[in-house]
Amino acid sequence: MTFPAPVLLADGTLPQAAKKDDPVPVPADADSQSVIRNTLEWIPIEVGREYGKRVIINNNISDYVPELRPPMAWIKDPINGWETIDAVGCDLFPFENEWGLVVKSNPNHWIALNHYDNSDTEVPAYMDYDNMVMTIAVETEQRLTVEYTISDDNDGTVLEISVPDMNLWYMPPGTVYDADGNTTVFPVQQRVLVRSEAPIPL
Repeated sequence: MTFPAPVLLADGTLPQAAKKDDPVPVPADADSQSVIRNTLEWIPIEVGREYGKRVIINNNISDYVPELRPPMAWIKDPINGWETIDAVGCDLFPFENEWGLVVKSNPNHWIALNHYDNSDTEVPAYMDYDNMVMTIAVETEQRLTVEYTISDDNDGTVLEISVPDMNLWYMPPGTVYDADGNTTVFPVQQRVLVRSEAPIPL
């Protein structure tokens, strides 16, 4: 069985819908994968690093090994600005067999402002789930290639390097890594390859 794989455009970005509620366009020649489309319980964003600038800033002390963050989501509080989902009393769960997160609030309509009739409840809807951003990590078995052009005077020798256990962590532009608790979310501005020892902007 195969599943649709993550789609990256030539500039390293994710395809975007033309407008709200439109389906995201998927190229006809998009790759497939045999890995189930589950959402990982971590994301390649380390505690104590700032990813939004060209030079990634490490605010950790020199001998501290930073932890990887779990999947994150923020929602815009009408009074307090951008807040993490847990800060507003909601629970967050990654999908097991799909890409995405489940957000649960109590009551259920707490984050359904502009989508719910408040006239028949004592606890009105307060926040709008349309004003929510999420950052998740997904896994794919797609193969990346690196091409290097050699001079015309080569002898035809071919060097093959096999690294079967190698994996690559990638953050496309627009990935949100933090919010200021006010009116701003902080997206990654450039493509970033993230390795276990350090993130590398492209």
